Amino acid sequence: MPLRVKVRSFLRNLFLSRRVETDLDQEVHSHLEMLIAENIRAGMPPHEAQRAARIELGGIEQVKEQVREEGIGNWLHSVLSDCRYGFRQLRKNPGATAVMVFTLALAIGATTAIFSVVYGVLLRPLPYTDSNRIMAVFEVNSKRTWSRLADPNFDDFRDQSRSFQAIAKYNDYVVSVSGASQPTRTSVAHVSPDFLKVFGIQPILGRNFSAGDAKKGAGPTALVSNGYWRQDLGSPRDLSQSHLKIDGAVFSVIGVLPAGFRFPADVDLWVPADLDGENPSRTSHNYDAVGRLRDGVTVEQANGDISAIAQRIHDTSSEQGDYLLKDGIVVPLQDSITGKARPALFVLLGAVGFLLLVACANVANLLLAQASVRDRELAIRSALGAARGRLIRQFLTEAFLLSLVGGGLGLRGASRSVFQYLCSRSCFPPRSPPASERSPPHARLPGTCARASRKAGADKRVRKAPSALAGLSWRRKSRSHWFSWSEPDCSGAA
Repeated sequence: MPLRVKVRSFLRNLFLSRRVETDLDQEVHSHLEMLIAENIRAGMPPHEAQRAARIELGGIEQVKEQVREEGIGNWLHSVLSDCRYGFRQLRKNPGATAVMVFTLALAIGATTAIFSVVYGVLLRPLPYTDSNRIMAVFEVNSKRTWSRLADPNFDDFRDQSRSFQAIAKYNDYVVSVSGASQPTRTSVAHVSPDFLKVFGIQPILGRNFSAGDAKKGAGPTALVSNGYWRQDLGSPRDLSQSHLKIDGAVFSVIGVLPAGFRFPADVDLWVPADLDGENPSRTSHNYDAVGRLRDGVTVEQANGDISAIAQRIHDTSSEQGDYLLKDGIVVPLQDSITGKARPALFVLLGAVGFLLLVACANVANLLLAQASVRDRELAIRSALGAARGRLIRQFLTEAFLLSLVGGGLGLRGASRSVFQYLCSRSCFPPRSPPASERSPPHARLPGTCARASRKAGADKRVRKAPSALAGLSWRRKSRSHWFSWSEPDCSGAA
């Protein structure tokens, strides 16, 4: 049969079902009358001719059902009929229906909510090009705990390592910023020049930091987030007139980053690190570090490379003590963000998955109990010609309706729960780094001490309302490890 004929027949059966049924009834009765007439011509009495014709035809309704089954698109009418009948059956037992819907809604809602968190925190890749090659670099002290990097140690890692395509250090503080539409308390990250190269990001307007921008005594420059550029600076295309006063110093805005890039999380401004010079102490751990692996280099190879450099530093350094690194370690950035919560979240996901299985088993038992009291109905439908598959499909349709209603209510509840969680952004409370990770007071330069004092007051900061609440936040060991998962993929912005 040509495709056009099939489509026309399907549309006719779908939208002109009453006319199709009338034509079918007339055709079957016409065929029955033809059989009766033939029997009468054969010499049978009228009543015997009619009886023989009905026996030969096999029953009017059975013939109609066979014709309907052969019709194109009949399955849709059959499904709709099953749904209407199933809805009436569920409405006849409101108590049992309410219990089953509530059970499914609770289980599906809990499973969906937990899976949303697990996916956003553990399973969803970071929104950067080849994000699996972005690593976090840490020092390991004599107590085998991880800590941030000291300036000279970072320089050695950067200069001596052959495993990284680019490696950068960063930290962030909340400071007073003026010069925009209004003064604000804004998160500002101090980064090394290769910071954006690690993430594969380029400014959409202006330029990136150069090596000269990070030298001691260089003119202060800054990069701004796309949201800050639009909301606070007024989206100027010419950045030469954009200047910001950040914690008392005037910075020239030289570039705008793509929408969605805010690493560390909630940071709106990025400025070069070490404008006041580096801290020469190897026991003053002031910076986190990230790096992008070279093509073909594995995490194990990078760990061996960094570990060898760290051991050379430890053996040759004149600064000995608990604060001096003993080793170095490289871990994927996503793993460093999730930290020790990964096993707990997977256990929680398994628990709600088991809850969903228990709920489904309970609903199945309730459906079987209801089916046991419908023997008379099933017997009548079988006598009328309903096949066993047809009866099974009816029960499956009723189960589908229950799942549809329960799943809809569960998803609605899960979406509200996740939305409230995102608004609170407090799934994991922050904790201060252990004493072994803190720099000794005598090891900081005056500029570092000033920044540390500002960091100590960061808990009193005033945060801006987030522009989007479609993501997750995570906090590991310090505020610099916040990361927003909700931002769109900015890997293609160049």
